[in-house]
Amino acid sequence: MFSLSKNLIVEKATVVTMKYAFYLGVLGGAIAWAAIIMSIILSPWWDIWTGNLSQLGSVERPYSYVYNTGLTIAGIIFGIYSVSLIDVTKSRVGALASGIFLIASVHLIGVAIFASQPDLHTFSSGEFFGLTSLAIIFFGIALLSDGHWKHGALSLSLFAIGWGGSIIIDFPSNAFLEVYNLILMTIWVLTLTHYSLTKK
Repeated sequence: MFSLSKNLIVEKATVVTMKYAFYLGVLGGAIAWAAIIMSIILSPWWDIWTGNLSQLGSVERPYSYVYNTGLTIAGIIFGIYSVSLIDVTKSRVGALASGIFLIASVHLIGVAIFASQPDLHTFSSGEFFGLTSLAIIFFGIALLSDGHWKHGALSLSLFAIGWGGSIIIDFPSNAFLEVYNLILMTIWVLTLTHYSLTKK
């Protein structure tokens, strides 16, 4: 009886822990956006019409630590969040998507860590956006295969809008392009969070 009660307690604790883990995506997104917005406020020299977000983390600038620290923390949180997403779907495609998003999270940390090394910084940034896009489409496929049409279709739509818009729209600067895709990624995280908390 004691063993059975112990197992029930552990199972309940695991369920509660996973439920709160699903909120980490929202927390990570909030921290990333807070770091970006705060960096912009502290950087009157920065121009969204001509610049890119990476300039906010340039180590030559006095408040670069705000941007880089924020992205590092967000990357760590997203990494933990990606592990919790393994439980979201029942397919190998979903597990693959979780793994891809974990790698993307590591590259987000790399964006901050390699702020003073242009080549590695650019590589990390490109990998983050590219891998996150792959995670979005694979999660969409996994959700559809599980019969969750609304969330799956929205995930695939966000992927299409992201790539389609990036190719078709003539953005005035890289900053606009990055913000555009970050907004779509934020919507995707909210979509997954909603699904994770409401699935039966």
